[in-house]
Amino acid sequence: MELSPKLAAKFDKLQNSYPVKRSALIPMLLYGQDELGSVSDDLIAEIANRLGLNNVQVEETLAFYSMLHRKPIGKHHVQVCTNVACMLRGGTELLDHAKKRLEIGHKEVTKDGVFSLEEVECIGACTGAPAIQVNYDFYENVTPLSLDRLIEDLDKGRRPEPQGVISGALHERAKQETPLISKRWGIKDSHKIDVALQLGAYQALDKALKQMTPESIIDEVKNSSLRGRGGAGFPTGLKWSFVPKDSPKPKYVICNADESEPGTCKDRPLMEMDPHQLIEGITIAGRAINAHNGYIYIRGEYRYVLDIVEAAIGEAYERGYLGKNILGSGFDFDMLIIPARALTSAARNRR
Repeated sequence: MELSPKLAAKFDKLQNSYPVKRSALIPMLLYGQDELGSVSDDLIAEIANRLGLNNVQVEETLAFYSMLHRKPIGKHHVQVCTNVACMLRGGTELLDHAKKRLEIGHKEVTKDGVFSLEEVECIGACTGAPAIQVNYDFYENVTPLSLDRLIEDLDKGRRPEPQGVISGALHERAKQETPLISKRWGIKDSHKIDVALQLGAYQALDKALKQMTPESIIDEVKNSSLRGRGGAGFPTGLKWSFVPKDSPKPKYVICNADESEPGTCKDRPLMEMDPHQLIEGITIAGRAINAHNGYIYIRGEYRYVLDIVEAAIGEAYERGYLGKNILGSGFDFDMLIIPARALTSAARNRR
């Protein structure tokens, strides 16, 4: 199969980026579909050959993820969320309205091929419910009227401005409010490294590498009472202390930015507005547990966020905050994004 130079270069990079070659499968399917519109037999064969797999192995993975398509979808793929938050704010009624407006049902395509429709679970926009996506673009607080206007604009070749930041992420500061994670939010170009550095980015990493030991980093995190943001709220420093110090086995830092639990909605604004905070934190964690590789797991719906974080990682490498001998400390750390696709309901039930 003949690939475009851009896609071929992406595949070359991906297939040599992971400890286990097969780990590049989902990202390659993602980028291939983005460029080609769907996952064809030729694309399956190409990826299988590059990764040392057979076609059936690729097809098995492909069938597991609902956002990967074997057949072409509409030019404008409309996805309506009907999970808890959206359902409570009219998501189901909005889906019914979309079916009538487009005269198609779930996973169907209009006769002219311009629109396709799909009912989906959480897309990570719960504070803006009911929310929809069109070709990765987010539209929130959608009403039947605003949906009609959106469809009319798209049908005429216009692309209404998507909503990059989830509703409620930016707001007036209360007098007694002390912003922590969100302290750089709302500042122009806060996702770019020059702005982030002006606002204190990577100072903590410099201190962790040059003034602290792994043990003192862990003690600092323990003393902070920082807890995980999952349901268990487990103490972060304690968790880090459990990693065997003298084991010869390689260690990895995994950042779960899938944010698939309805009602969370914290990861998307953090990655969009302050990705360097995320990169810095992962690298410090790597130093604390003696890991030299970090992976950020980003859900498929956050396509534009993936581009922002990928650009930020590139900036960090260019400025010496990632890679070999970071800041002259002798510590090496590499970072890579693993894009993921949403699982089907049936797949979720099989887990």
